Amino acid sequence: MTWLSQNQGWMAEHELAMIEHLARLAPLGPFLELGTWKGLSTSAIASVGAVVCVDTFQGTRGEGCEGIDTFADFLQNMDSVGLRHRVIVLRCSTDEAIRLLHGTRFSLGLVDADHHSEQVSRDLAGVWDLLVSGGFLLADDVTVYETVAEAWKPYPERGRVGKLAWAVKP
Repeated sequence: MTWLSQNQGWMAEHELAMIEHLARLAPLGPFLELGTWKGLSTSAIASVGAVVCVDTFQGTRGEGCEGIDTFADFLQNMDSVGLRHRVIVLRCSTDEAIRLLHGTRFSLGLVDADHHSEQVSRDLAGVWDLLVSGGFLLADDVTVYETVAEAWKPYPERGRVGKLAWAVKP
């Protein structure tokens, strides 16, 4: 277990353990994360393999953290757990990243970025399209934000731990 300390994000230890577990079960990498903040969930994913992290590192509008630049903290955190070599950063919007990654296939995708209705729906659909057959789609905050819960409904949920849910692409 090479994770960051809990003060670097909002995921509980049992949620991080499930993310790491699903990454180990996923078909051979790489992994994708939309919404990185300071890298807490990144550390759980990167402990297993290479991960493409997508974030503006400027916080999320309307969530009390907008305009807070976390990029230096993120890099320092990845260095502190020795995982920076497994991280590829796309410092851009999730929409832009999904366009850039078109044609790339991932075995696991975690969506935990903007929680506004239309955006989270686009993020989930975009990551779903990038997954290989047997790949895992993970959505954080399904029990926290009604917008995320609604956007999650079309996916064939396989499990839930805390506020984290996952589906497997057929």
